[in-house]
Amino acid sequence: MKHRGIFFNDEDWGLLPWSNTNFEPGLPRVGKTKGAIGSKTNAKVFELLLRLRANTIWPAMHEVTVPFYFTKGNKEVADQYGIIVGTSHCEPLMRNSVNEWDIAGKGDYNYVTNREAMLAYWTERLKELKGSDNIYTIGLRGKHDGMMQGVKTLKEHKAVLTQVIKDERELLKTYVNPDVTKVPQVFIPYKEVLDVYNDGMEVPEDVTLIWCDDNYGYLKHFPTEKERARKGGNGVYYHISYWGRPHDYLWLATNHPAQLYTQMKQAYDKGAKDIWILNVGDLKPGEYLTELFLDMAWNINTIENNINGLDLHLQNWLSREFGSVHAKALLEVMNEYYRLAYIRKPEFMGGTRTEEKDPKYKIVSNLQWSEKEIRERLKAYEVLAAKVAQLSKNIPAAQKDSWFQLVAYPVLGAAAMNKKYCMVNWQEMVKQTGLKAISAMKKFSN
Repeated sequence: MKHRGIFFNDEDWGLLPWSNTNFEPGLPRVGKTKGAIGSKTNAKVFELLLRLRANTIWPAMHEVTVPFYFTKGNKEVADQYGIIVGTSHCEPLMRNSVNEWDIAGKGDYNYVTNREAMLAYWTERLKELKGSDNIYTIGLRGKHDGMMQGVKTLKEHKAVLTQVIKDERELLKTYVNPDVTKVPQVFIPYKEVLDVYNDGMEVPEDVTLIWCDDNYGYLKHFPTEKERARKGGNGVYYHISYWGRPHDYLWLATNHPAQLYTQMKQAYDKGAKDIWILNVGDLKPGEYLTELFLDMAWNINTIENNINGLDLHLQNWLSREFGSVHAKALLEVMNEYYRLAYIRKPEFMGGTRTEEKDPKYKIVSNLQWSEKEIRERLKAYEVLAAKVAQLSKNIPAAQKDSWFQLVAYPVLGAAAMNKKYCMVNWQEMVKQTGLKAISAMKKFSN
């Protein structure tokens, strides 16, 4: 892959407060933001990327965080480390509009009614970035990860988006390179934009198409023969963390490595070979999945060249982090952790939905599992938690912190969350099956 990198997208609980209050406190805030991720922090991030053989970053974008280019030194440290800066599907022409528009824009973020103000807004950033190494996202979505304002029908959406791209490329031609085909550009058909693209919207041949998963690890589109032949090529935007409808998963990194591998290998085989970006959320505790993704982006045959490729990759990683003496037992633990979470993520145990206006979607509901399924799941987590507790006794003091963060907390946290909700389900069954179920339930509640 020519471009390999990560996207910080749930940075407000860990990375942001660590940077702003501990590692480099006192960074200026703007607007409604709660803090900034500064150049000292980004230097550490960029060092990590280089060690993982990555070269691209999409900086944090949420409203709690000061935009990347608003913090002095961020642009310069990216240039210093040779890191290419891009932006997500809702941040055209290097503008983080969820924050920047309220500060630097004028009027509504509506291309239909306020085109000149938006062109001026993008022009300002392009002038600032002259000489920097960037990949420019083109197109337009809403101000914060929503549908474009000012359009109601698919036909209107396609017509306006087509004009937006034409205007954006004129700006790139004027302020970046007169030969716009030499300016790195991506178009990302995410959510409703994929519908517009599928309706026949034309994207210039030199622009890279970045295909997205369904937010839960399954790619929604693979390049066709026509798309593979494009000069701009194809790429992938993939999630191991997601914030949004119908339900997010921000707590534990539980994507199954086999799912990640099979999806990305299929994407590569079908022509998505130019840019891979991984949504890592806050990065922690997704370190292993991030490394697996970037190892594959560097060499797609990292896994395939060995019959036990996935197990070997994970075992080597565990051996490096916690010693070879523990690696085999740890491999069994982590494979079971991923297997159980693939059946149902810990974040989904309550059966709720997020971001919904109707209160009924916030109400915890029982899962439609049988008593046998609940028994088996509780037992599996009980065994898994016991193995982690036993292994914890032999982890050297110098590795205790990383052990807790990468193994003990995710496994034990997932086990506790499952026990909590499965016991509630079981209590409902007790009302129907009587004392026999009560006796069995007590066994697992002790």
